[in-house]
Amino acid sequence: MRNRARPAALFSLMGIASRVAERMGLHRDGDGLGTSVLRSEESRRIWWQLEHMEIFVAKLTGCYTLTIYSDWDTKLPRNLEDHDLNPDTQVLPPARHGLTIMSHCLWQYQILYLQRVATDSDGERRTLPWLLSKSVPLAEKDAKIDTVEKCLGEKFLQHCEPMNPLHVHIQIGVRAFILAARSAARQPALVNAKVLEMSQLEREDLLRVSTKSLEYYILSETTESLRGFQWYNEIYFAWPAFAYIILEAYHRYNDDIVMNLWSLIGRIYAIHPMMTSALQRPDIASIVQLTLVAWQRRQTFAQQRSQQRYDANSLNECQPPSWILELRRKLDLPEVNLIPKPDSAMGESVADEIPLLPLDFDFDSIDWSFWENQYLGTASFEADL
Repeated sequence: MRNRARPAALFSLMGIASRVAERMGLHRDGDGLGTSVLRSEESRRIWWQLEHMEIFVAKLTGCYTLTIYSDWDTKLPRNLEDHDLNPDTQVLPPARHGLTIMSHCLWQYQILYLQRVATDSDGERRTLPWLLSKSVPLAEKDAKIDTVEKCLGEKFLQHCEPMNPLHVHIQIGVRAFILAARSAARQPALVNAKVLEMSQLEREDLLRVSTKSLEYYILSETTESLRGFQWYNEIYFAWPAFAYIILEAYHRYNDDIVMNLWSLIGRIYAIHPMMTSALQRPDIASIVQLTLVAWQRRQTFAQQRSQQRYDANSLNECQPPSWILELRRKLDLPEVNLIPKPDSAMGESVADEIPLLPLDFDFDSIDWSFWENQYLGTASFEADL
């Protein structure tokens, strides 16, 4: 949707679709309206898919829809195969045990349902901002996420068969969602968060969750049996996790772990279909520029260390990988021949020599709201990371 239509127009059209659905009575469950079994179940499927799409499209525009909390009573669709229903069905069959063709939709509907019925300790309905609120302790956030994970595990994950591509895709999708929720819970603030103001333990925890999230993306993109689902993977790519890993690679230029981070970053660039083919997109252009500047810092440090120690390993690290060279070529940037100045500090950034980003760019500041919007599909660009 992001590549083919304007999010604002989609948001308006989704609003019209939802109002038409209400005029048709889809927001009321068919059991109370006396409609046929087949028509009632069809209506449930349509209504819950509209709810899911409206929330997704709303966030394309940076908005939040309250429809999920409105006064409607349509039940969740039942876990059935299509052939379980026909026009002559008089009684709705019991839900199947295990996964069906509906399960890929149902696990996402289940999250919406849990949020819709969730309440705080005082009985008030709980809305989504609790996940990002600094007033809610991390332990409480994790406990709530654990509840969702347990529910999804019992209803879906325990039934996944490793040889069934749809089941594997559901399993990866659920795991990726849980990791995205834990990552959001650990974000220090939505705007102008300072990486270096986080404790080392907090940074390690967020880095671990972000790394695991991207590993699931790599698994979904490189598993041959899941090739038919690759269109879906790009929509839900974990931009916040990727941006955070690149920022950590910048800050940890002299850390032993940094080459593992660069290996992960390189694998993402190798398999993500848009990283080198859609540089006109603001989100892609931003992440590419951030990547190149972070690499320059590491390259400078490695070359300085190789000259001081005559270290062959450090000298090898000075050589940019092929994907870095490809990015520079696509941005029409000159080759970089980093020769450290005699009085330069170890690891001193050369971003000012090759201006990919504004000179006052703050690598310690993250605008999580921008990258959260990229994760949810927006194409809008804000000034700071």
